[in-house]
Amino acid sequence: MDSSDSDSSSSDEEELAFLVLLRRSGSQCRSNRFNFEQPASAAVWKSKFRFEKDDIIGLVMHFQLPDPFPTPQRYQVSALEALCIFLRRMAYPARLEDLEDLFGRDPTAISSISNAVLDFLYESFSHLLLFDTRRLTNATLSAYASAIYDKGAPLSTCVDFIDGTVSGMCRTKKNQK
Repeated sequence: MDSSDSDSSSSDEEELAFLVLLRRSGSQCRSNRFNFEQPASAAVWKSKFRFEKDDIIGLVMHFQLPDPFPTPQRYQVSALEALCIFLRRMAYPARLEDLEDLFGRDPTAISSISNAVLDFLYESFSHLLLFDTRRLTNATLSAYASAIYDKGAPLSTCVDFIDGTVSGMCRTKKNQK
């Protein structure tokens, strides 16, 4: 047996091992993919995603997410699954590895898809994060304050909430605590 036969045999074995691993990882990933139709209670949906199932479908339409949803890494993902991945990442701090079982994707894919949805939403709606003096006039701010007060808030001058909405905040200056 000469060395070329030995090299050929070794490379054939490596190629076979690679193909077995590739097939195993591909079939494992596809069989465990996220199933939106999977029966779950409304409480479970609200707990995991902070939205009910029907509301998530509405968000896909209102956000006008393209289907299939494009990612820079070319992952094949529907708009619905992409939004669910994003909502789950935003709903509660969870390690990427913890979401692997729920979505049937590796942590790198989950991170990339979530970031792609975030980028899409920011590009589409970032203009709404700025204080718009044309939209937020004294009259509209008064109407907001009245609506909030009428719902039972103790303050009659509350017009927004510090939960991610636009809100002016003071910044400390040098040597201030």
